[in-house]
Amino acid sequence: MSSFEITGTAINLHWSECIDLSNIDFSKHHEVINEVPEAYGIYIFWRQYGDKHECLYIGKSTNLRTRIKTQLNARGLIEHVKGAKRGKKFLSYAELAMHPNCNFDDYLDKVETFFISEALSQGHDLYNQQKTKFYANPIVSHGDDYPNIFENTMYMPNK
Repeated sequence: MSSFEITGTAINLHWSECIDLSNIDFSKHHEVINEVPEAYGIYIFWRQYGDKHECLYIGKSTNLRTRIKTQLNARGLIEHVKGAKRGKKFLSYAELAMHPNCNFDDYLDKVETFFISEALSQGHDLYNQQKTKFYANPIVSHGDDYPNIFENTMYMPNK
């Protein structure tokens, strides 16, 4: 069994209890938002149907409470959430926790981009599909004698 060393700054996301959107009147002030912290973090609008989950929107913010409040009044996004296929709709959010010397803005942007890319690669019906550029060098193996140890095409991050 081989092992490898993981290096880099730990990015901790502390998830809070999800908010059930079925009882929210989107035309009024949202009391549930008072519980959301004014902190750096990631938020996801999603739906659950059976044992499956699908992301509908993934966002980031330097102030979760303010951003989520704004998003709950964003007509296009809310129409997408309400109009999503069957299933119960939820909102989840997580506070970003890292070493104080880290550039929170930079890491928050990277986490959002990673989550969006992962959701799109799994076929989720995201309302927002920006930030899907993945800077990498493709490594493509050719030839009849390739030992098939790895995928024929792999992507090595270059940033």
